[in-house]
Amino acid sequence: MKTDSILYRLFKTFPGVFFELLGQSPVEAEAYEFLSVEVKSLRSNSKKVSECK
Repeated sequence: MKTDSILYRLFKTFPGVFFELLGQSPVEAEAYEFLSVEVKSLRSNSKKVSECK
């Protein structure tokens, strides 16, 4: 999360702030854990697509 590192650190340190921004009770943050997870997408190559004969 390079571009959002400030927000991530803020929400990780003070999770109640995230819920306050959503208009929810900060107490709800106790049931959540903030993580940074990287999701890699698969690349498709049109040259590998085969046709049915």
